[in-house]
Amino acid sequence: QTIRQLLPAEALSGGATGTGSWGLPCVEITDVPDRPWRGAMLDVARRFQPIGYLHRYVDLLALHKLNVLHLHLTDDQGWRMPVDAYPRLISVGSRRARSQKGPTGPDGAHFDAVPHEGAYTNAELRGLVRYAAERG
Repeated sequence: QTIRQLLPAEALSGGATGTGSWGLPCVEITDVPDRPWRGAMLDVARRFQPIGYLHRYVDLLALHKLNVLHLHLTDDQGWRMPVDAYPRLISVGSRRARSQKGPTGPDGAHFDAVPHEGAYTNAELRGLVRYAAERG
């Protein structure tokens, strides 16, 4: 990632550039993190995101040299991870008819009328783990 950061954005865009080659300055790179655990949490239990979004999120974590993704998969608002012994966790627990809008006020919670649902397959989650491992 450090070498990537030394290149101009055009070198990584994938489009036609005209010159076809890029130079790097002569540097000595010492790139050691301050902490071994550098991460971010993404709450997909409350707001499901498609698997492609998670792959892009992993790419952004790698770009910023974060090495841990805490994927929040289960909560009372949604269950996103299959458990073979309990299939209703997905068939029922991954769906809701409405979502809370903002914090609960003195007159109670305010809800929208927008249904929300989604769950990942075991294959998608395994693929995401492989994808993340390839990026460090």
